[in-house]
Amino acid sequence: MFTFVSGQVAKTDPDAMKIDTPVATIGIRGTQVGIEIPPEGEMQVVLMEEADGFVGEVVIENNSGQLVMNQGGDFVSIPSYEATATSRGTMSDDDIVERHATTLKYLPVENTSGDRTSGNTFGLQEEIEQGVNQEQGQNEAQQPSAEELANTETAAGGQEENQQPTPEDLNQLDTQAGGQEGFTDDVVKVTEGFDPLEGQTQDTGPIEPQTTTTTTTTTTTTTTTTEDNEAIITPTVETVVAEPEVADTPTVTAGDVEGTGIRGDAIPLDVSGALTDTDGSESLSVTISGIPDGAVLTAGGAALTVTDGAITFADGVVPADLAITPADDSGDDFQLTVTATATETDGTTATNTATVNVDVNRDVLTGGDDTFQMDDDSVVYAGEGSDTITTTAADDTVFGEAGDDTFIAGLGGSDAFAGGAGTDTVDYSALDATSPLYVDLGANAEGGVAFPAIDLDGDGDADLADAALAAASDSLSSIENVVGGAGDDIIIGSDGANVLVGGLGDDILTGGGGGDTIVGGAGTDTAVFEDNFEEFTINLDSTSGELSVGGSVVDGSDTLVDVEVLQFGDLIITVEDLLNAALPDLTVGGVDNTVATIEDVSVALPISASLADGVDAGTETLSVTLSGIPEGAVLSAGGVELTVTDGSITFADGVVPADLSIQPPADSAADFDLTVTATSQSIVETADGQAYEGQSNTFGQTLTITVAPDAEAPTVTVADDLTFLEDSGAIDVGALFDAVAVEPGEVIASFTIGGLPEGATLTGAVTDNGDGTFTVEAADLGGVQLNLPEDYDANFALQVSATASQTDPETGEIDYATSDPVAVPLEIVAQADAPDVSATSQGGLEDGGPIPLAIDATAAAEDIAGEVTSFTISNIPAGATLSAGTVDPVTGDVTLTPADLDGLTISLPEDFDTDFSLSVTATAQETDP
Repeated sequence: MFTFVSGQVAKTDPDAMKIDTPVATIGIRGTQVGIEIPPEGEMQVVLMEEADGFVGEVVIENNSGQLVMNQGGDFVSIPSYEATATSRGTMSDDDIVERHATTLKYLPVENTSGDRTSGNTFGLQEEIEQGVNQEQGQNEAQQPSAEELANTETAAGGQEENQQPTPEDLNQLDTQAGGQEGFTDDVVKVTEGFDPLEGQTQDTGPIEPQTTTTTTTTTTTTTTTTEDNEAIITPTVETVVAEPEVADTPTVTAGDVEGTGIRGDAIPLDVSGALTDTDGSESLSVTISGIPDGAVLTAGGAALTVTDGAITFADGVVPADLAITPADDSGDDFQLTVTATATETDGTTATNTATVNVDVNRDVLTGGDDTFQMDDDSVVYAGEGSDTITTTAADDTVFGEAGDDTFIAGLGGSDAFAGGAGTDTVDYSALDATSPLYVDLGANAEGGVAFPAIDLDGDGDADLADAALAAASDSLSSIENVVGGAGDDIIIGSDGANVLVGGLGDDILTGGGGGDTIVGGAGTDTAVFEDNFEEFTINLDSTSGELSVGGSVVDGSDTLVDVEVLQFGDLIITVEDLLNAALPDLTVGGVDNTVATIEDVSVALPISASLADGVDAGTETLSVTLSGIPEGAVLSAGGVELTVTDGSITFADGVVPADLSIQPPADSAADFDLTVTATSQSIVETADGQAYEGQSNTFGQTLTITVAPDAEAPTVTVADDLTFLEDSGAIDVGALFDAVAVEPGEVIASFTIGGLPEGATLTGAVTDNGDGTFTVEAADLGGVQLNLPEDYDANFALQVSATASQTDPETGEIDYATSDPVAVPLEIVAQADAPDVSATSQGGLEDGGPIPLAIDATAAAEDIAGEVTSFTISNIPAGATLSAGTVDPVTGDVTLTPADLDGLTISLPEDFDTDFSLSVTATAQETDP
C-alpha cells in the first residue's frame, strides 16, 4: 500500500512490486521502504525495519547500473537516471522519523479485516493520538487534526476540501502498481538473472550508464462521503514513461578450442557476435583480448595486427577462418575474452562478453636434463639436455630436440617420436610377454615404425606389411636405439649405428648397416645379417664376452652381447658351435721369457707353437704372429733376412723357423719386447659342404730382448796450425785437440795425454798415470795448460787418446772404449835472448900510454842455444882510439867481433886527464834447430 504525501511514498504490503520513477526503477520485495522524490534534487530511498523486525530487500536500477539494499536503515541518494549513487550509508531511526514523519503518520497499521499489519510508524501515530507530536510552543488548539492533516497540500495534487481518509480508507487505495490485491502480478525482474522475490545479494557498486528515461507523473484526488458523513480522499497517480532508445545486449558465440600441439599449427577460433536489435538502429563491434605475447592471430593465413594483446573488428564481422598460433617457445594454455558491443544511434551501448579457453596442448621443457611424465597435453618438446619422457595411454607426440633422450613408450595409443639431435632411445620395456613388438627404424623415408608383432594379413609372418592393419602403431624418426619388451620382439635397425636391446623373450635383432650394438637379453636371441658368412670376421673378447662380427660391406661391424644364434645370408649357426676353436699351445724360451744380446749382435728367438692336443685334423688352422719388431732390427732365418711389415710378421702356416734370430737396430742398446701371438681358427662346414673360417682363439706371450751397450772408440781430432813461440807462456791443451763419439748414445768420457818434452808440465785437473801419461776428464779439458821448459825451442808431438762411454738405458751399466793414441804436433819457434855484457872498470895515467879494456864475451849470450856475434863501444872521448874494431865515421862508435876483445886497449889523446865511461853493447843471435 502506498500513501502519497509531499511526494513521499511508503510501502508496507508484504508482497513485491516495481515502481518506475524519473530517477530509477525500484523493485521492492515485501518490505517497508521510504522514497522521497522531490521536484528538483536527488531521489532518496531508505529501507526500514518493519514493526516485527523483518527487513526485506530493495533493488534500484537505472542507466548507471544496479544496487541492492537489504539491511534496516540502508540509505541511498541518486541524482538522476544517468548517475550513480552520490551517497550511501545507514540512517538511524531518528533520522528516518525526521525525514519521513509526514508519511509515517499516515502509514496504515491495520488491514481491511482490522488486523494489525507489520507497518512501522516509529511511534508517530501514537504520538498523534497522545497529542505529543507538536512543535515547541504549540498548544493543543494549534495541533492539526486528522482532517487538517488530510487536507495538507501534496506534491501529488494539492489540497482538497474533503474529509480526511482514515487509515482504513488509505489502506484501500489503488496504486498504479495494481492496488493492494495482486502485488505479485506486478513483480518484474529488475536485471537479467535477478528476481526480487528471490533472496539474493547483488553487487552494490556502481555500473556504467545505459540510457536516459523521461517520466511524467500526474496525481489527482477523489473525495467521497460515507454514511457516517466521513470524507474519503482517493488519490489517483498516473505515470507515463517515455521509452528511451536503449541499446539491446548483443549475442556472443565463442567456444573453447584445442590445438594440435605441433609448433606452427594454427588453432581455429569459432568466435562471432550478433545484434539482437535488428531494426537497423544499432551497430556492432567485436573485440578479442588476452592474446599472449608471441602468439600470431591470422585470417586466411594472413597475420592480423594485435595491439597490447587485443584486436577489434569494428564492423562486427569476425573472419570465419580466424585462427591463432601460439608462440613456439610456449606451452602455456591461455584464455581469450570476446566482447561484443552494440551501439545505439544516440551513443548508448550494451555489451556481452564470453571467454575462449585455448588449450595449446603441448609442454615445452626448459630445465635441461628433464624427467617428465606426460599428462593432458599430447605433445612435448624436450629442448636442451638429455631428457627422459614417459608417454600416456593416449596418442602422444614427443620431440626430443637436442641431447641424448629416452622415450618411455608402449603404454597405449599411437605415438610419434622425433629424436632430433643426439642419440635417442625408445624404450618399450613396459610391454609384457603377451605384447610382442615389431620395430623397423628404416621402414620408410620418414623414419621407422613400431607396432604389435602379430600376423595380421595372414601371410604367416609378422612383418612390415602388417603395420597398416595394426590398431595402433608408433612412428619413429631420428631414433637410434630401441629397447624391446618382454615378448618375442622383432627389431630392425637403420643404416646408422644403432643399439638394439631385445629385453625378455626370444628376439630377432637386425642391425642393418653401420656399427651396431645388439644386446639379446634373456631368452634365445637371434642376430640377423644380410651378407654371407664368408664375408665376416668373428672374434670373441674373452674378458667382456662380447662377440664382434665385422668385415661385411653390407652389414657393417657389429658388437653382440647375449646373442645365441647368428643368421647369415647362407648360414644359421649357434654361437656355441661357432666358438669351438681350442686355445693353441705357445712356448717362448729364455729365462723368464727373456733373451740377451749386445749391441749390433743378433740373438736366437726360441719360439714354438702348435694346435691344442686333441684337435682333430682339418677342424682348425694355426697362425703365429710376431709384432713389436723395432724399426731397423733385422729378423732372419737360416741367415736369410725375412720381410717385416709395420713391425710385424705372420707365419700363416703356424710354423716358426727353428733358426729364427733377430739383430737389434744398429748401434742401439735399447731393450725391446716382441709380442708372440698364436691363433687357432675353427673351420665351419655348412650343410652343402662349404667350409668357412669360424671363431678364432688367440694365445699370446711376450719375449723380451735385452741389449747390452757396446761402446765404440771415439775419433780424436787435432786442431790446425799448432805453432807457438819460444818462451811465449802456457799453452791451452783444450785448444789442441778434441774427440767425436761414433754412435748415438755414446759420450766422450776422458783423454789420455803423453809425449811431453823433458821438463814440460801439465797444470789443471789432471791425473798423473806414472808412466809419462796423464788422464784428463772430458769436462775438465778446457782448464788444463801445457808449460814448456825455459828457452825450449824444439818442435815435438803430444800423444793423445780419447775414451767414449755408453750407458745401458735399462740397467744403467756403462761400457767404455778408448781410441788409439793420435799425434798432436806442436811447432816451437826459437827466439833469441838479449845477451848480458860484463866489463871491468879500468884506470890509467895521463899520457901514460894505452889502457886495457876487460870485456867478457863468453858470458854475454843468455840463451843456451844463442851466441854473441858483435860488440859496439860508444861514448869514446874525442881523439881516443881503440886498438881494434871498425870506427863509424858518423857516430864515432866502434864495432868489434868477439875476437877483437882479446887484448883490446884504448889510447887517449895527449894531456887527457878526464875520467869517462864507455858504453858496450853486445848483439846475440840464435838459430832454430
